Amino acid sequence: MSQQTPLSTIPDAILWHEGMLLRPEHFEQMTSRQELLLQHHASSAPFAWGISRMLVDEAALLHGRFSLLQLDARMPDGLIIHLSRADDPDQSSQPSIDLAALNVSFQQQPFLVYLAVVALQPGVLAASDLRAVAVASADEVLRQGGASLPEEGEEEEHLPIPRLRPRFHLIASQQGISSKYISMPIARLGLRNGVWVLDEQYIPPADRVISDSPLARGCAETIRRVRELAIFTHDRFRAMSAKERGERQHELTTVRSLVASLPHCEALLAAGCVHPFSLYLDFCSLAGHISGLSAQPIPPTFRPYNHNDPALSFAELDLYINQVLAEGDLRQYLGVPLTFSQNVFSVHFTPEWSGRRLILALRASGNNDAGAVAWCDSALIGSRKFQQGMRERRVLGAERTRLSSEPGLFAGSGVILYHIHENHDYLMPGEPLDLATATSILPTDIPVEITLYIRQISN
Repeated sequence: MSQQTPLSTIPDAILWHEGMLLRPEHFEQMTSRQELLLQHHASSAPFAWGISRMLVDEAALLHGRFSLLQLDARMPDGLIIHLSRADDPDQSSQPSIDLAALNVSFQQQPFLVYLAVVALQPGVLAASDLRAVAVASADEVLRQGGASLPEEGEEEEHLPIPRLRPRFHLIASQQGISSKYISMPIARLGLRNGVWVLDEQYIPPADRVISDSPLARGCAETIRRVRELAIFTHDRFRAMSAKERGERQHELTTVRSLVASLPHCEALLAAGCVHPFSLYLDFCSLAGHISGLSAQPIPPTFRPYNHNDPALSFAELDLYINQVLAEGDLRQYLGVPLTFSQNVFSVHFTPEWSGRRLILALRASGNNDAGAVAWCDSALIGSRKFQQGMRERRVLGAERTRLSSEPGLFAGSGVILYHIHENHDYLMPGEPLDLATATSILPTDIPVEITLYIRQISN
């Protein structure tokens, strides 16, 4: 729930007139009104608060103290908070939490750390001592950054200009904090093996979903599964005879349901600046479109979006979407694309794949099927930790056999299939699996795409 700046805290506009006697209070009131109006408008947007940058002092955390090295945040009432090492190199004046002084209950279960400022009250200026702190060194910092105070050419001495920064607090709590504060959670901590650690599963509120964030990666994986199933279903339909197509028209309906929201989701995620709530709404739309693939075509009522814990809200959606995809996915094989870098195709070989039939699907460059076959026949296939030894012993690693087809697998037209015989001497579960290009292979012979298919049931 947004903690919007109350209108009752915003001073009325000053009635300026010619010849009026000016006092410092006039400018205090004017500045307070302008700042609070900006904060009010900033907090009017839904879920406008969040962290755009934060760096925790992990060295101090190991010694039982939670403190921040960097912070850029917008509070729920629109107040902007900025903290950097340059502002206070020794960090002596910055808020922190002595974790050793907390109640023993904090050691028994994870808890949240809140960033908080005192809530505004009617009649109290935005620059009151409760919400702001004077900074004596601000002018020196500005000069070091290239600013000139006052402007160059003036003969008078450089007199320091008093400045204010928001007075914020760090508060540890297991049940939320008092309403006298405007607050938001920024981290979840727990005690593990006698050491305080950050809970990496917790994602604090943010004003955007950055492309390489855990939330973005999880969403991208879900979208990839949707697109993969849509492509597979469409390719399977195209491979049917005319009679089969007439009997299986529902396959096209399945494809339409899968792709209805797909481009919008992909575009939002690829932008790297989408608000989490906008992305959440688009995933709700995706869940609604694909719900027809399920035996229960009416989607459940999802819990309200929680901006203070977006990962929790997305996890519920992600669970439902993947359950529906599992129901609509009649494939006997799971396909995982390999990544390519420096003449090596790679994939993380998870322990769940151990003991299952493995098929490589290669897509050649142009019509160079012979080149792709030569590449696979000579490639070094094995876990990354074994690659150097394989080169020294001049062995190719895992045994491979070319296939004309594979029952239960439709990998699309124009692909070359290989069965990879699982040999524990070369394939190590839980380790990266590399397919390295032999030195004798021409660049044009390297496949443009490789997918590893894993049979869904053990042989």
